Amino acid sequence: MIMNPKDPPTILHIPALCAADGVKEFTDLFIDEICDHHYLLPLDRFCTNGGEVDDVEDNAVEVKKFNKTTVVGTYSFTFYDSSTEGCKDRDWTENRSASIEFVFHRSTGKLELSGNTLKRIDEPNQF
Repeated sequence: MIMNPKDPPTILHIPALCAADGVKEFTDLFIDEICDHHYLLPLDRFCTNGGEVDDVEDNAVEVKKFNKTTVVGTYSFTFYDSSTEGCKDRDWTENRSASIEFVFHRSTGKLELSGNTLKRIDEPNQF
């Protein structure tokens, strides 16, 4: 499910990723850096019913292109979508899975998380 194809890309600057010397090192650094800065990701786009993001986990990175100038890939993760239900007397939490396509510019440290490729991955029996 594409969340909103008109959303602009989210831009982060993560210079630590520039030093990665190969796909494996980039993947490890990417997960470490994103875990440290997950609050900067546009995860609220994945929430429903006015919920908010809680506890990002199970991170995976698929690198599709790695060269001297750019790294292109997909970041997949799970998180909890927490919201209050009814008269705010009941909390509701759902596990969500999602992926975001990215482009990392190795010379500048700029990470672009594409706004038009945000996808929520629904579990088979979720609805």
